[in-house]
Amino acid sequence: MRASDAARRDRMIAIHRDLEQMLITVTSADGLVRVVVGARGDLRDVRLDPNVLRRADGAALAREVVHTAGEAGRRAAAEAGELVRPLTGRRRGEPVDVMFDPPLAELDRCLARPPQSPPMNGMPAAARPDYASYRETLIGERDRLRSASATATSPDGLVTATAGGRGELIGLTLDDRVFRPSDSRRLAGAIVSTARDAAEKVSR
Repeated sequence: MRASDAARRDRMIAIHRDLEQMLITVTSADGLVRVVVGARGDLRDVRLDPNVLRRADGAALAREVVHTAGEAGRRAAAEAGELVRPLTGRRRGEPVDVMFDPPLAELDRCLARPPQSPPMNGMPAAARPDYASYRETLIGERDRLRSASATATSPDGLVTATAGGRGELIGLTLDDRVFRPSDSRRLAGAIVSTARDAAEKVSR
């Protein structure tokens, strides 16, 4: 392996680790809703101030959670995009797809300069991977996720969440009966778990 290839590999590993650890937190303007997302905008946590229970308005709270999650997702996309930009060849100001641009750039590099597979123990070199086919498959998956969504409902039927292709929360419905237990932690947990169920459906 060339020194430059080894350095690039190590850089990719470090960036991937940073992406896995990235968490973006955004709080609503009224301070009652706090949302945490990962680098892809996928919902990780929701915290609700107990005062939200006084409103007992499921539709309004659902809109606020989705809006706050959307803002967190936009910030995550910007921060994660800058982190992976060196791997993509994209210029500053150009949008970066965190999930797909780095591997597509790597496949383009391999197509331009295919890595050499030296013979091992006198055996012929291994067949060269079909980088073009890999690239086509990856683009197909990217296009599928752009329009993909899935919906899940909590076991009690009071919380319904819709996730986009990257696990981001794009829709939420809360039955007003969710306010009856008067437990903001339980409600927040139900939102997160239902959103995760929806995200898992998308990834299948």
